[in-house]
Amino acid sequence: MAVNKEKLAKEERCQVMVSPPDMWGAFHQHQCYNRAVVTCDGKRYCKIHSPEYIKAKGEAQNAKFKRETSMRRIQFSGHMLLAACKEALEASHNPIVEKILMEAISKAERD
Repeated sequence: MAVNKEKLAKEERCQVMVSPPDMWGAFHQHQCYNRAVVTCDGKRYCKIHSPEYIKAKGEAQNAKFKRETSMRRIQFSGHMLLAACKEALEASHNPIVEKILMEAISKAERD
């Protein structure tokens, strides 16, 4: 992340304490260098550290995770159904059922 090097008065800067990315960063915190543009509950925040921005970003990440997880579950269910169809085909002695299962398996493997 680029550091804003312009000299701002401490009162104009975001009030969040941040750590440098190096190994000892947690022991050398400093006030964020970005200009405060949002005030929330009497504290000044830059756009990055704004509570509304952080909340919106978290909600977007959660929505993305839920979408990806549901897609993985659907794919897994499809694989499980395909395996069940193959097992049923091996155990079946009915030609009509075998035909239906073979069509379903061939279609699933094409997709």
